[in-house]
Amino acid sequence: MKLVINQYNPKLAENIIETKIPGNTKCIFCGAGMGLCAHCFSRDIYDYLQENDSEIAEVFLSRFDFDLRRSGC
Repeated sequence: MKLVINQYNPKLAENIIETKIPGNTKCIFCGAGMGLCAHCFSRDIYDYLQENDSEIAEVFLSRFDFDLRRSGC
């Protein structure tokens, strides 16, 4: 996500912090334990982009739409 945003606005990408949060849920791709919901994390980044650059927010949504168009979480 950070790499995609960096292509359009490196300054905004600097504020996205990469982190691993351990948890009991297993990633469906690598099987590692995780404690962060992809939908919620994507929602946070999308909201941040909406506030700062709505055009990049739309690019983000087209690439990382974890059902973000649906309200509620």
